[in-house]
Amino acid sequence: MSELTLEALAERVASLERTISRLLSPDNEPLGTVGDEQSDEPEAVARWLAAFDAIPPATMTPDEIAAWQAARAAHLTASRC
Repeated sequence: MSELTLEALAERVASLERTISRLLSPDNEPLGTVGDEQSDEPEAVARWLAAFDAIPPATMTPDEIAAWQAARAAHLTASRC
């Protein structure tokens, strides 16, 4: 492992400060977004709701449900220890 020099440390701090400034900039889009991807017009909202409502519900077989419940119970038991 190489030794960390004062200059390298100063560059790391400066880089971190630039990154934080960029992330906190009021001009920056919120994290995880790529701008306004759809209009707020009533017709656009209605289209989005119709598309969302058209998604079929997720279904699980009885075996899948039993396995899921067993995994949840095991996780709860492990997290209480």
